[in-house]
Amino acid sequence: MELYASFSDVMHFFKRNWVKFLLVILLFGVVCGLLPLKLAKYTYTTNSTLTINCQLPGNASTDFREQYTGILYNRVQSVLVQSNSNSLVEKTTQRLGLKKGEISKITGEQMRSAPAVKLTVQTTNADMAAKIADTAADILGEEVVQRFPSPKLSAFISDRAVLVVSHSKKSAMIKSGILGLAFGFIVFLCYGLIRVLSNHSIRSGKGSAELVGAKCLGEIPHGDGRKQADAFRELRTVLLNQTKTSRSLLIEDTGKDSGAPQTAAGLAVSLAQAGRRVLAVDADLRSPQMADLLGVKPAQNLRDVLIGRSTLAEAAEAVPDHDGLFLLAGASGKDDPADLLARSFPAVLKEAETQYDSVIICAPSQPDYPDADSIAAFPQAVLCTAKYGQTSFSTARSAVSASADVGGKVAGFVVVGA
Repeated sequence: MELYASFSDVMHFFKRNWVKFLLVILLFGVVCGLLPLKLAKYTYTTNSTLTINCQLPGNASTDFREQYTGILYNRVQSVLVQSNSNSLVEKTTQRLGLKKGEISKITGEQMRSAPAVKLTVQTTNADMAAKIADTAADILGEEVVQRFPSPKLSAFISDRAVLVVSHSKKSAMIKSGILGLAFGFIVFLCYGLIRVLSNHSIRSGKGSAELVGAKCLGEIPHGDGRKQADAFRELRTVLLNQTKTSRSLLIEDTGKDSGAPQTAAGLAVSLAQAGRRVLAVDADLRSPQMADLLGVKPAQNLRDVLIGRSTLAEAAEAVPDHDGLFLLAGASGKDDPADLLARSFPAVLKEAETQYDSVIICAPSQPDYPDADSIAAFPQAVLCTAKYGQTSFSTARSAVSASADVGGKVAGFVVVGA
């Protein structure tokens, strides 16, 4: 399986799909920007410190006084155990009338060796965060005082919680939107690279020449305008230099709708602009297009000439606004086109070559119909057309080889719609 891709192919893909590119990026940006409204849940952390004091009676014995430190330590440890229990979260939630889940977690730790416990509260409610921490400390203080009546304890908040600032959803949406734009850019970039690398069709003429087995004589850009006209002028120069003695040229599609009629019309106009007397022949007797492309309404056509109903001079119509350019239009009919062309076209072509400087012939798709093969040996050169991004290497190679097998002198191929 052949694979060819260049940087220009990648750039060409994005140029032709820039609207989709922007839409995908914007879509990712909008979707990601709106996600914080539904999914963003911020956790806020604040601290409150509960200090415990043990009051000794004035008539306490010496032994009791010596046990003071151990007693106070025991009370602090009891507070620590309670502060890390789920029951404290439930009690605090109930006392403040909060919704279940608003308090994510409450933990406690002793402040070094001091009789103080630092409570750390994690909550999704920024406005109540400080209140939650202080309330939890109050609950712990009340419980430790009730649990240990003797010696009498006192518990108070020595360091109250600081108010926290809630995160702005607008800021979060902006950040998420920017990340979404970047993500969309990366996604479409990867998509484009995959599309280009997995597309085994002709994109670069020069890069495809070896795989097709013929020279690339030019690339006709997509659309209509100055660039396309200049591309036909370049093709005209190449053909005149490479086929100096050739008066007739057959242009055939390597696949369905590969651009042969457009190429034949454009090249014929370009040759006429160079001062040559040119006859464009639409040998597509199935679905002729050149009359519409050149703006001609012929009274007679190639079929009439082939069956002897009209002469070449009578059927050739001058193309408006293009001095020196004439069209022998195609037309559908009951007779099989391949048989009709094989029987009568050589004589018509020989006559045309004596009356015109250049004869440009357009034939239908070579793989789909035998028409092109029926006349390929008679023109002095054959030019194949390949559709950019659609005609595969194998299809183009088969068409070129088939034309050569029937006696056609293949000059090369052009890429249409680049």
